[in-house]
Amino acid sequence: DSAFFLTDPFNRPSQWLHGIEPQHSISYFTMMEILKNLQELKDVSEVKLVFVTGPHVLLAGYCFSFNFLEGKKDSILTYGL
Repeated sequence: DSAFFLTDPFNRPSQWLHGIEPQHSISYFTMMEILKNLQELKDVSEVKLVFVTGPHVLLAGYCFSFNFLEGKKDSILTYGL
């Protein structure tokens, strides 16, 4: 699987310019984190987008993907990827 990202000033992978193969594990884990964050919202009037759907969430998906790829947790094959 291949992916590339520019980084933002906080050294997170940027959402603004990136390329990623279909069904990449980074995309999968990022979307899972976004869905979890949306389900946990208590008040939609006070949303900090950076942490709910923004670059911080992409960083989490990026980190989760590499942890799984390095075998630090269950295999990503467990999740149908």
